[in-house]
Amino acid sequence: MAIRIAIINTVACNGGDAAILAAIADQLRGTFPRAVLTAYDSQPDAAARYHGWIRFDAGAYHAARGSGAWPRRIRWLAGAALRGAGRRRAAALIVHRDDVRRLSRMARSRIVISTGGTYLVETYALKPRFFEFLSVRLLGRPLVLYTQTLGPFRTALNRWGMRRVLLWSRRVFVRDAASRRIALGLGADAALTFVVPDVVFGAAPQGGPDRLRTASIGTRPRIAVSVRELKPFAPHSPAARGEYETAMAALVSHLVRARGARVEFLSTCQGIAEYRYDDSIVAERIVIRLPADVRAAVGIIGGHHPARELMSRFAGYDAVIATRMHAAIMALAAGTPVLPVPYERKIDELFRELEAPFDIVQATGARGEALIASWQEFERSLPLWRETLAARVAAMRDAARSPAGEIARMLRTVSAGV
Repeated sequence: MAIRIAIINTVACNGGDAAILAAIADQLRGTFPRAVLTAYDSQPDAAARYHGWIRFDAGAYHAARGSGAWPRRIRWLAGAALRGAGRRRAAALIVHRDDVRRLSRMARSRIVISTGGTYLVETYALKPRFFEFLSVRLLGRPLVLYTQTLGPFRTALNRWGMRRVLLWSRRVFVRDAASRRIALGLGADAALTFVVPDVVFGAAPQGGPDRLRTASIGTRPRIAVSVRELKPFAPHSPAARGEYETAMAALVSHLVRARGARVEFLSTCQGIAEYRYDDSIVAERIVIRLPADVRAAVGIIGGHHPARELMSRFAGYDAVIATRMHAAIMALAAGTPVLPVPYERKIDELFRELEAPFDIVQATGARGEALIASWQEFERSLPLWRETLAARVAAMRDAARSPAGEIARMLRTVSAGV
């Protein structure tokens, strides 16, 4: 018998989020071979054009737009409450005509999974997320939070909302101990809250992490650089964003001149016109800052690359310098060492788990000399770090594959009425 699974809060036009969704789908299909998966996305039509391996539908919040959005959303919530109470016909009458099929499909889901990632943080709007969670609650569907980075939540309203989401959730998977502490502080059940590595580590190819044991940066290395727009993290500081781009240009210049490197800009969020960010545009601004002799050794690979293809590409470099977290994860999973340039604590937490033996320079406030010093320390320490790095990535790969099994155990418990 097929099991219907809904995956909500997806943003598959973002390459990192698409990699998360693909890894979740692989895990679920491996555990539930007859699973019928539907991803409820903020841009379902665009996502479907790039990712034909899963069915997309509009998230409940994002299905309604324009001047009549909130009346339609309120009708949706009322319909969800009626459907959850078993009043199927009444629910179909009250929701917007375009929402009847969507509501029915979600109501028939055996379980609803909120995709992994970093969206339950106050940097981003939480209202759409809370709306999706409330819909699931009203429908009476079991809710699971896949591998998340949570909080902190500073406003009373967000703490109130997250407390309820955590109490509604049958399982909560977080990516770091700090997120677990935040979840427990808001009332999450400690027995149902697990620290698990990012799900994309579970997509590591056979033998990928083992390549890290012999990783080295020889003469004339090939180096990939993943950059990103920093505006969401320094919204009122164009100067800070300019400093980041200048610092990255200084690092690239050092790599070309001092190490004879061939540098290519390659990132997770690029090549999709419908998405609001394109990292290749940031790369272009950095390349413009380079001296002419350096620019000749630098390229931009600006097209869209599905997650598996991108991971395979990262395997062909001697090292990756990553501001994007999932560029770092895919490179590590493929067996390529990474120097991070973090913009959020999730990346710091990850490299703390990996026992990185070098100073990590933050993207906001970065200076060229600091990035160059960080690279030099990274390169010197790699021969001593690579054995530990390989072991940690292999362990993360194995642990990242565990949530689907835990979900299967949860569903057996629910079916038994426990």
